[in-house]
Amino acid sequence: MSGLNPSDPSTIVPSDKFTTKHTFEGITSQDSQRYFYRVHAGTAGFHGALHPAYGFLASKRPLPLRFTGSGEQLRDLAAKHINQYKYPGRDRSASPFVSGSYSLAYTLFESRRRAAYHGTINPYLPYISIIDSKKLGPDVWLGTEIVGAWYEDESFFARWAEEVLVYRQIPASAIVCTLSLDILCSLLPPWCDGLKDNIKLTSLWSTEAVGDALRNLSSNNNTPGDEEALLEKAVKESMALLRLLPNSLAESDANTPHIVDFVARFAAIFCWWPKWTADTDPNEYPAMLERIRCMVSQRSLKPRIKSEVEKIFESFRADIPRMLANVERAQKTTPQRNRKPYERNSVKKEEDD
Repeated sequence: MSGLNPSDPSTIVPSDKFTTKHTFEGITSQDSQRYFYRVHAGTAGFHGALHPAYGFLASKRPLPLRFTGSGEQLRDLAAKHINQYKYPGRDRSASPFVSGSYSLAYTLFESRRRAAYHGTINPYLPYISIIDSKKLGPDVWLGTEIVGAWYEDESFFARWAEEVLVYRQIPASAIVCTLSLDILCSLLPPWCDGLKDNIKLTSLWSTEAVGDALRNLSSNNNTPGDEEALLEKAVKESMALLRLLPNSLAESDANTPHIVDFVARFAAIFCWWPKWTADTDPNEYPAMLERIRCMVSQRSLKPRIKSEVEKIFESFRADIPRMLANVERAQKTTPQRNRKPYERNSVKKEEDD
């Protein structure tokens, strides 16, 4: 965009992977990178699940308000946390971190991986929360800040997942909303439908493969008409999903400026990512956000016709009693799986390029 100085590359979330030059402080200096994702169990009672009052807690054990250990201790804890899925018997509640990710590709792939691992056992089905980085505590890092980006398994996963490590807790106030995988996919443009099917059918077997597919789709659907259609869809669905926003917002006057801004920022998450995959400079984000804000303010935030996303959400909400019943049964018995789990594999060491 003319008249704007290009951003420092170390402050931009890459469309593929982090390097050791990226830091959480640098990344969050860009308004377009305020939010990230967390994939988690959908039902309370399982490690990593969302607690309505507390948000996401790293451990049931008491932790100091700030991390006070050495750099070496921090790295050791981070490596164990990132590698925990390689060791099924490890006590995950011992980790002082809660994970998140800046990568939409990883979020889609990991959600699908967990669904494939657990099959049809409803209490384990994955959900995605969108996290506001401005409402977190001071001890937050990118995984690659701590464990590096090269040579080790934990470094490989941290850079491709574009992992965020939050010490101790993601408070409930930092959670914008929580979506099922189906609802998240419904917020993507129609030209992603084939991609969603491929992920579900496991023909895309890695975060890298999903990322490549996202970039290819974005590059083939980047006309002004495509962008306009995406803006319209994102605004419409975000307004319809006002019920998913925090109660303090949903119960307020639906057209007050702070709610208009909140809904506009939510919609912008799903409008910006195609530009992000094309390595667009974040300096262009404010103009897009302002355009979305104007679109939201010109319309009523009270939906009159149920959108497809609303219908999916209502179905999900109606299924909650059955899910809770399954939780009780799952806590009494060990789930039996009739196929080999979908596991992460070790990786070959790589040279730093």
